Amino acid sequence: MRIKYLLLIISLFAFATSNGQVGTESIIQELSDIKTPEQAESYLKAKEKLFRGQLYQYNSNDTSELANMFLSKEAGDILAFESNDRNKTFIFKILQFEDIELLRVQYIYFNNNEIDIHRIDSLRQLILNKLNGGESFDNLAKMYSMDGNAKNGGDLGWFEEGMMMNEFEDAIRKNDFGEIFKVDIPSEKWYYIVKNSYKPLRGKRVTAICVEVSN
Repeated sequence: MRIKYLLLIISLFAFATSNGQVGTESIIQELSDIKTPEQAESYLKAKEKLFRGQLYQYNSNDTSELANMFLSKEAGDILAFESNDRNKTFIFKILQFEDIELLRVQYIYFNNNEIDIHRIDSLRQLILNKLNGGESFDNLAKMYSMDGNAKNGGDLGWFEEGMMMNEFEDAIRKNDFGEIFKVDIPSEKWYYIVKNSYKPLRGKRVTAICVEVSN
């Protein structure tokens, strides 16, 4: 395991206050024994009265500075940073990397809680006819979709496998790139027209634990 000390003042890692605060050095030692997200969750629960902490997850489609940093490291790496005002130290440990599939579609959504199924069937057929006639999915989503992302042409953005309902993801995988199809989830009263507007991507997901220590 590689431990990377990214603070300019190396003596900080021997820090242990006399007023009962938890020392950074002891936390680094405890984190070095944690290997899995499950162990990390148990550790944070056991220490919740001593300091704040949480688990982070990012995938290879995330563009934030923290995501890029985590994805460039290796499992087992430990990193520490002081806050700008030097009142806190944030200690991270990279726990694991996983191979994932990223999906992205556009959709037009109908809520059966608000309009009856006969109206939904009629609207979906009308929209499919318009799509076959050459009208753009973007414009039709803006016009008909009962969802907040209608203004974006129904673009769902990239999401990890397992984040959506099984019926929704299964339908995406059964249809080829560029195809348009219907998805019904009667148990939730959700009905869709979906376009496979992007090819699936293979990517990585990184999981890290973060502990926040008061200096």
